[in-house]
Amino acid sequence: MATHPASDETVVVSKWTAASPFGLGADPLIAGLAAGRTAVTALDPATWPGPFAHAALIPGFDVAEVLGAKGTRAMDRLTGIVVATVGRLLDESGLWSGHGDGGPVSADEVGLVLGTSGSVQ
Repeated sequence: MATHPASDETVVVSKWTAASPFGLGADPLIAGLAAGRTAVTALDPATWPGPFAHAALIPGFDVAEVLGAKGTRAMDRLTGIVVATVGRLLDESGLWSGHGDGGPVSADEVGLVLGTSGSVQ
């Protein structure tokens, strides 16, 4: 296998996480996919009124429980999922002062790619 020296243009993914129907974090997603488990479950129509009887929800995800009640009342579900996922990533990466084994990193040294499967409408 040929190797090429890194250039100044090299992109490195140093940390990633996920919010998926298998749970919050990379490990639940990896385990769920590796086991071939389905992520689709029946919906409680009292909690999830709408035209669909099944969905792939993040298990136990409640915005106020995950992020705390302060400042989350006006958040819709999608915003809460994004904030929780980015917060988890930053916390695990040690990019927040006082968290992890790192410290604050210059904003010029950090990039963020946010993707969705398109299932949120």
